[in-house]
Amino acid sequence: SHSIIVYVISLSLGLILSMGLFINSFEFSLLKWLDTVVYHDVYIQHKLNSIKNPISIPESDTKKFKTLNDNYSLHTISRLNLFWNNQPIQLRVIDSLNSTPFFYKVAPKTNLGTFDVLISESFSQKHGLKQDDDLSLVGATSKKLNVAGIIYDYTSEFGQVIANRDILDINLPYHGLA
Repeated sequence: SHSIIVYVISLSLGLILSMGLFINSFEFSLLKWLDTVVYHDVYIQHKLNSIKNPISIPESDTKKFKTLNDNYSLHTISRLNLFWNNQPIQLRVIDSLNSTPFFYKVAPKTNLGTFDVLISESFSQKHGLKQDDDLSLVGATSKKLNVAGIIYDYTSEFGQVIANRDILDINLPYHGLA
């Protein structure tokens, strides 16, 4: 009976130690991920905005933010729901692919050019696209685009194409400011 008590206490201490290590490891991983993904101090969007149904920030509000002081940099995000090969996708347009950190599954071979795009892993899998494939997005741009890299991004089950704002043939409102 004495050996059973020692065994139970040893097992309990081992489990407590293991859980402590697991929690510490999880906390470290989460903080590292947040530091990489949430790289802006503030993110502003319309209170009804969502990934599937983007609602733009009123242009008057955007102008107010742009006229504030120069002690910060303003990054814009726009979203456009499109169809590609008869399936819904989302085009996410940002100011510069080179100034935004991403979690790469397949990293670009060089600095990203104007007509380079990144695609999400889910987009790559659903449509069979890989690095260096060509892509066209009818309804957003007439330019031929190049898949420069593949990122981990699970915000849209439809898959995303992330592009520089300069490629657009249309004027998209801002759905987020950071």
